[in-house]
Order: sequence, then structure tokens, then C-alpha cells
Amino acid sequence: MLNKKTRKPMFIKSKSALQFEKDFAVQCPSLKEKIVPKSEDVAVEVKVWYRSWRSDLDCSLIFDGLQSRIIENDRQIKQMHLYHMGVDKEYPRCEVTVARVHG
Repeated sequence: MLNKKTRKPMFIKSKSALQFEKDFAVQCPSLKEKIVPKSEDVAVEVKVWYRSWRSDLDCSLIFDGLQSRIIENDRQIKQMHLYHMGVDKEYPRCEVTVARVHG
């Protein structure tokens, strides 16, 4: 799809991606007073339990959510530890840990 003003291609997120963003916002309140400054690098560990085996391990939506709530920019993420923990049809979820990287 083209942007009407710029005539450049733009990407529209799927309904499920938009719903994930809403759910993320509810479950991870904004920590503006504890936000990690741009000058600090972080490591992120993500453990994911999907609803089915069809999903690829892609945490870009999680990183976008962190950017709006915990860190100032997802370019601060210097280490990523991503784990597909399995399938849980009843309770698909992700656990996210963010830590400052020193040195």
C-alpha cells in the first residue's frame, strides 16, 4: 500500500499484531520514571509459548512494545536471547526480562 502523501510504500500491521500491541500495553505498564536512557545498552531475554507450532520465533513486536514503555529506542538492544519454549494452546504467553549491559 502506498502512502497518499509521500507515495512511498508503507506497511500495515495485521489485526493480530495490533491486538498484541494493545495486550502488551495492558500487561506492561509504561515505566517513564524508570526508563533506560539512550546512552545505556540493554540485553533482552524473551521466552515464548505459542498457541500453535505455526508461528516463527519473531520478537519484533515485543521490542517495539519495550521501546514505547521501558527503553527509549530498540537500537539499545545489544543482546537478544530468544527461546521458543513450546506450545500452550490454553495460555500462550511471553516472559520478557530487560537488563542493562555494563562495559
